[in-house]
Amino acid sequence: MNDYTRIPNGFLDEIMSRLSPPEIIVYLYIARRTYGFNRRIAAISLAQFQHGLTTKSGKVLDSGTGLSRSTIVLALRSLEAYGIIRYTPNGFSKTRYEMVDGCANI
Repeated sequence: MNDYTRIPNGFLDEIMSRLSPPEIIVYLYIARRTYGFNRRIAAISLAQFQHGLTTKSGKVLDSGTGLSRSTIVLALRSLEAYGIIRYTPNGFSKTRYEMVDGCANI
């Protein structure tokens, strides 16, 4: 297994233990879609958070979080309030999510 996503030590050492399981799952999904592709920002729809990504040809790229839409929304709001992520809504399209370094407003 050669592919991996780097997770900030600060998150693992200081923040993760203070989060709920859904907040951790949502954070890790955003980390995969950003850091996993060497980006700081990624556009992700709520449907993608829920069910993941599938190509037009039917290849499953990821399975999403498996969480309900309402749980995802609550987790996203909490993560933003904690200063761990920033997001910019884009109308009916995918929202842009950005990982924040040096966060600890928990």
